[in-house]
Amino acid sequence: MTVTYTYDDLRLVTIITCILGIVGAVVIIFTFLSSSAIRQRFGTRLIFYLSIANLGNAACCLPWNGDDRMKCYAQAVLIHYFELAAFCWSVCLGITVWAVTYGDRFLEILSVDTDMKIFNLFCWIFPAIMAIGPAVMSEYGSDPSSLISWCFTLKPDDKSRLFFYIPSVMALLFDCVVLLVVYIKLRRWNSPLSSLLKRNVLFYVLAFVLSAGPAITDRLWEFFRPNDSSPTLTLLHVALQPLQSFWNAIIFVVTEQDFTEHFTRIFYKCKHRESRSASETSKLIHYEYDYDSEDSIGGSSSSHHHPHSSFR
Repeated sequence: MTVTYTYDDLRLVTIITCILGIVGAVVIIFTFLSSSAIRQRFGTRLIFYLSIANLGNAACCLPWNGDDRMKCYAQAVLIHYFELAAFCWSVCLGITVWAVTYGDRFLEILSVDTDMKIFNLFCWIFPAIMAIGPAVMSEYGSDPSSLISWCFTLKPDDKSRLFFYIPSVMALLFDCVVLLVVYIKLRRWNSPLSSLLKRNVLFYVLAFVLSAGPAITDRLWEFFRPNDSSPTLTLLHVALQPLQSFWNAIIFVVTEQDFTEHFTRIFYKCKHRESRSASETSKLIHYEYDYDSEDSIGGSSSSHHHPHSSFR
């Protein structure tokens, strides 16, 4: 039995998963920016920058291009850029996991401040350089044979896609190796640090592998077999690729201890502000009521106070 999906089916799946991806990225970005305690940790800074790339990718994968050629071109360039940026930040996350697991010598080479500057340069500039190739070759656009609703390149087997595929495959393989090797090592290493890595950071690497794996597999399938697309791989591609930030948000909420404390403080501040505002409003209403009562009785002029005298 052959399973097929229509363009509208995959378009609906794309919209749902992109919205979930956007929500997940916004949760992480807002929490990071509003909490000084969370901003101080190196690992959460990596997740923050990764979420920016994921947010851009999920927003660009929404079917907003229509039939406009310029919108389609812009969408193709932005998807190329932000998806590669997300791959690069996932590689940096894998490098950090490897460094923490395999000793102090590597950590001495990568200082926190210098390391983050290098990571930012690599993750934001390298994708831009890779996005130039298809632009120079005029290969960005919409593939008429594709069921995916976003624009990428004109042909699935075009050589310009190698500017995207080679870094993507290398990033995925690297993080798969890191995930496997580090997990095997941590199973033999009983310490609080190993528990922290297994509970927190490795889940982020796993989220990248699960989100990017089907997408890269589907694209490689189309590249080598352009006339024999796989509906199942295409469905997994559009269903899982935008969800990396959504999985990251779930991991972030569950594993980040300061998350609950931070939003509890925000909640109580809002409740305190509301109760204080309600109290001041009640006093004002009470004051105006007494003042009007005196005026209506027709008291002496000495009983008429200035309306703001009681607030001095």
